[in-house]
Amino acid sequence: MPSTKSERSGLHALLLFIAIFAANLFVLQLYWKTFVGDRNLLNQDFLGYYTAASLPRSSIYDINRQRELQTSLLGKPYGVPAGVLLFNHPPFLVPVVRLLNNGNYFESYQRWAALLFAISVTCSVIIYLLLRDARHTVLVSTLSAFTALLFYPSYRSIEIGTDTSVALLAVLLWAFFLIKDKDRAAGLALSLTLIKPHLAIILGAATLARSRRAFLMFLTGGVVLTSVSMFYVGLKGILDLVQNIKLSANGEALGVFFVKQYSFMGLLARLGMSRTVVAMVGWLAFGLIVVLVSVYRTTSSETWIGVVLLLAVFFAPNLHFHDLALLLLPMTLIARRVRGQLAPLIFFPLSPLLILAVGLTVASYSMQVIAAVVVGGLKQRRDSYSDLDDQHALI
Repeated sequence: MPSTKSERSGLHALLLFIAIFAANLFVLQLYWKTFVGDRNLLNQDFLGYYTAASLPRSSIYDINRQRELQTSLLGKPYGVPAGVLLFNHPPFLVPVVRLLNNGNYFESYQRWAALLFAISVTCSVIIYLLLRDARHTVLVSTLSAFTALLFYPSYRSIEIGTDTSVALLAVLLWAFFLIKDKDRAAGLALSLTLIKPHLAIILGAATLARSRRAFLMFLTGGVVLTSVSMFYVGLKGILDLVQNIKLSANGEALGVFFVKQYSFMGLLARLGMSRTVVAMVGWLAFGLIVVLVSVYRTTSSETWIGVVLLLAVFFAPNLHFHDLALLLLPMTLIARRVRGQLAPLIFFPLSPLLILAVGLTVASYSMQVIAAVVVGGLKQRRDSYSDLDDQHALI
């Protein structure tokens, strides 16, 4: 009788794996058809990076030069009141885009997208290593990592040519090294999150509460990147960037609306609050979260990492759909705690849910809440799951 139950369980697990793998292949071909299909590549976030890489270093943040170049490329001003897709990212990725830029927008986009895909594959490798470290089998870890690679917000970030993959790589490396007790490497990896400064502020404050060595390396990496960036753009570039940040305060002129954000501020805006109230309450909440994570400690490193990342994502003042790719970290931490054959299921269901819910935020908010509850709820149950893994590792 036990043998029959074991065979039946093994068959169910095999069928589950085949179903997830087949669904992944379907999603992959769907992504590929979308990527190579007829779409307007000039209306993608890559336009901002291409603009910066095409301008002289000292003029990267000159809004008038940006507008002129984009108008020349598009044949008309960009479709927002300001007439420009404003580039106001930190400049340390611009030299990389400049190397990939051959003067042809479409070929440059393809090269940049290929690099972002390579970074996403690297992220999947880290997810694989984190799962193997939790004693999941090679097959379980591989299928989970492959499923994570196809996470819709992650794909979307590649499709539009934005830099979310770099931030995802940074937080995954940060978590990986912290779990491995390599604090200095964790802090250095975290410095890459400066590509999204709001994320870096919260995670940096949290790292200070966890490890001074990691925080010092975060500061060291941050100082190096900031110094290189300042040298790269010069004094004029720095002054233009400050001016752009002031302009960004009026996001509507740039086509950025709180109501479209996947964050706490977006939630407030959808409740009908005025822009002034949303900004005031949102920034106040952001400041309180920074203070909270700078003093918050827990005996479980993984629970702490998951909760802090979720707070950073939810309370970020600026969070777009593709930034939800960062949820792959708490999802991975959850997958580390469940029975092996269930791990791929942690990554799979949310992608079709988010595909159906583009333009809505119920799915993303639900996932953040569920992830926080599950990470905490499973904290005390990992040992029992590990025992079950030893008894029922059928795949």
